[in-house]
Amino acid sequence: MKIDIRNIGSELRSPIAKFTINLALLEGMYWFASAIGGYGNYYLQQNGFAASQIGTINGTCSIVGIFASILWGYISDRINSVKKTFFIVMILSIIVNSVIPLIPLHLSYSFFIVIFYWAFTNFLTGVAPTLLDNLSVRSCAILGINFGLIRCTGSIFYTVGNLISEPLIVRFGVGMTYPISRACAIPVLILLAFSFDPKIKGETGVRDLKTHPKKISLRPLFSNYYYSSFMVFAVIFTLATSTEYGFLTYLMAERGIQTEKFALFLAVRALAEVPSLLIMKRLRSRFKLKYIIMAAVLIYSSYLLGLGLVVRSLGAMLITAVLFGFGNGLIIGSVSTYLYKLAPDELKASAQTVYTAFTSLSAIIANFIGGFIYDAVGGGFYTVIGTVAIIAALIFAVSFIFGRKLPNPGDELN
Repeated sequence: MKIDIRNIGSELRSPIAKFTINLALLEGMYWFASAIGGYGNYYLQQNGFAASQIGTINGTCSIVGIFASILWGYISDRINSVKKTFFIVMILSIIVNSVIPLIPLHLSYSFFIVIFYWAFTNFLTGVAPTLLDNLSVRSCAILGINFGLIRCTGSIFYTVGNLISEPLIVRFGVGMTYPISRACAIPVLILLAFSFDPKIKGETGVRDLKTHPKKISLRPLFSNYYYSSFMVFAVIFTLATSTEYGFLTYLMAERGIQTEKFALFLAVRALAEVPSLLIMKRLRSRFKLKYIIMAAVLIYSSYLLGLGLVVRSLGAMLITAVLFGFGNGLIIGSVSTYLYKLAPDELKASAQTVYTAFTSLSAIIANFIGGFIYDAVGGGFYTVIGTVAIIAALIFAVSFIFGRKLPNPGDELN
């Protein structure tokens, strides 16, 4: 294929090219900032919180997350703008997360302060990754952009953010990563202001909705067999995914691995997502999304079983990080697109946020119980949740046997 260098400049100045670059940088900067501010459990562990306490805190956040996800999804569909909703959430995130280092953690009632503030923060900002995925998937679908390529920018920036985090933690302490990460989130607002805003055809935004009030009904989602069966799978799978991150530093301490290398572990995980995201478009053109999701869950399960049965050194842990990255990259590149295909046009945002609400419900159970289980059995906890993930994959596969006579919008190759 011959490339005309003279046309490159004009192609880069085209509207779609500008939106593509903007979306890639938006994903990148969001996950860069998230990487630097993603050490909440480690921060609490350093300040003497037990695994059971962290599980209780995360479980409480999941309870709040259910209502928050539905509310923000409703707002997004109501005003017909994921972009505006995401912008509001990011402003709130910058405000409420920046003051976390000021919260006292060594008082007799600090545990209750943390539960309240973490839950409050999660209500206002916990839906941000879902909104970003929604914005990216919908924009890519409308503009004909490769979502996997866009999302892998986030993984690369997340890797860089984690590599930068290690010296920041050593120099300033874990607590200071919160305000630093929120400062890094300011460019997200700037990029978001100039980003593409995918809207439903026939709607022109808030003014029309004030003149012609629109009722949002979730019935079409749950009357879809494949959406409902996916929710069952997601709830079970989330029992494993919602707890694996919370106790990793406890596992490292138990197995004699330096917890200071946690940032390196996260960086390797994120970098390993890139190959699967880069090949996602080709995979989607050859395989149905349901098969990609099943394969991703099985790879993810091997990561969890590796942590529970094999890991005894940093080297072995980094190998499992590669398994996580490849499996999670497949999940990132397939789940949001699968939900997008299953949902009717007027419920694209709600489909994602209802999914988040259901997984939050599962995370409540997992986190409340998971902390106590980890305190009781230690690293064997990862063998348990790895088995749960395999069971989820089997249930997902069986659901298609029962629904084989029903048309599935998610089976379309693209």
